[in-house]
Amino acid sequence: MAHLSYKAIEPVEGGIQTVIDALLEAVGDSGTIVLPTFTFSFCESAKWNRQKTPSEMGIITEIARNNKNAKRSCHPIYSVVAIGRKSNEYMNCNDSNGIGDQSPFAKLKKDDAIMALIGVGYNQGFGIGHHIEWKENVNYRYLKEFSGEVIDNGIV
Repeated sequence: MAHLSYKAIEPVEGGIQTVIDALLEAVGDSGTIVLPTFTFSFCESAKWNRQKTPSEMGIITEIARNNKNAKRSCHPIYSVVAIGRKSNEYMNCNDSNGIGDQSPFAKLKKDDAIMALIGVGYNQGFGIGHHIEWKENVNYRYLKEFSGEVIDNGIV
């Protein structure tokens, strides 16, 4: 899983697609890249479309989300996009709280994934940390409920 800031690493010869291609090359045919496509605006708008709602995690994640081979998980706040061999598995992660046992973060932990922070600090790449906090029942990690409209392939 990579958390990236294009602004921090630009200019890159070939642009954003070069960054995505480099990640794919790094994991090879047997690997999968996973990028955050979080949408915190759902907390205010209460509307989210798996296929259409843009990522709020930067231009690299938005370009990756639109990749023809990309698969997006279905959580209106903590979605991820995956490209590669296990992309369907990440797409099918379905956890109502976004960070629990059926979340992409639990799968990353199970897969012993490598976390890459490229041009961002530790706090910007802490999604998996929230999963670990939840698993350990830390007293400050509690679930907040948000209701709204989630659309997937035209179905609400």
